[in-house]
Amino acid sequence: MQLGISWSSKQKMSDFEWNTAQGKVSMRMDAPQTFAFGIAFKPTSDLLIEADVKRIWFANVLDVVPVNRPAGSPVPAAFNFGWSNQTVYAIGVQKDIGGMMQIRTGFNYGKSPIGPEDVNQNFGSLAVVEKHLTFGLSRKFSDKVIGSLSALPAIILDTELGK
Repeated sequence: MQLGISWSSKQKMSDFEWNTAQGKVSMRMDAPQTFAFGIAFKPTSDLLIEADVKRIWFANVLDVVPVNRPAGSPVPAAFNFGWSNQTVYAIGVQKDIGGMMQIRTGFNYGKSPIGPEDVNQNFGSLAVVEKHLTFGLSRKFSDKVIGSLSALPAIILDTELGK
């Protein structure tokens, strides 16, 4: 059995800048702080099961993003993206096939950090999927060469906006 814990601080990103007729406009959309805890165990020598929980503090960086702008600019003083914090739950299974190949599957759930009222303010923003299923395959060709293939199938498991 293995236990894991990780934390990453808020990551400061460079300002996004653009020019308008009134002058330069800029804003910064930092990456959020995260904390995760996970557990992995092997009930048999060829089967690995892993589960983890991750907390992402989106509200600290993507709720309201201030904008630096010149006086008289038509650009708003802030963008109200409306992101909330998110907790993501994940489980994955890996099965060894022979000594050279592994197959994997995993399921991930995290309630969307934006509500239906925030969709229009986030057009063109990060993709948000509440539930998703993944599959993967790895093949060891030598001690130094491994090939992997993974897929996120186009299966709509649920959508908040469609309700």
